[in-house]
Amino acid sequence: MKISFLVLLVSSFFAISACSDPSIYCATFECGGSCCLQGQGCYENACCTPASCGASGYACGSWPEGCGGAQLNCGTCPGAMEECSPQGQCVTVDCKVDSDCADQKDCTDDVCTDGTCTNPANTAVCDDGLYCNGTDSCGGGTCSVHSGDPCDGVTPYCIEDADSCDECVGAGIV
Repeated sequence: MKISFLVLLVSSFFAISACSDPSIYCATFECGGSCCLQGQGCYENACCTPASCGASGYACGSWPEGCGGAQLNCGTCPGAMEECSPQGQCVTVDCKVDSDCADQKDCTDDVCTDGTCTNPANTAVCDDGLYCNGTDSCGGGTCSVHSGDPCDGVTPYCIEDADSCDECVGAGIV
């Protein structure tokens, strides 16, 4: 019992005398010649107070807390259409994935980039519903590129209502 008390007394004496201000009792430890108080840490020989998400102004994401190099994990944004900005704030976005940008047009692609939707034109195969202008593909965002008359020299006449070609004019028309 006497030895434990003596160790406590000696260690308390050195903690007090080691602090730069002997009137402050070092509640925790010394760092770089300074007395660090309860709740502080020691980083690069200086007392520091670990940051918190709220005190640092971060609402989301992972950030260096500045006192020992640990990371603050500030979580994710609560809204379905919110993302964490590069500044650690929750911001409303138009999209998170390409399918959020669907414009229901065959001749555009649905693209989500950094929370913003775009629908650039594509050159996909499409169908304008007409047979006699040939196979169709997209151009300029619409189904407007056509291969031309699908009929050949043997069956040169196109019959739109029947989606076919015939040898004679008026064939297949009722």
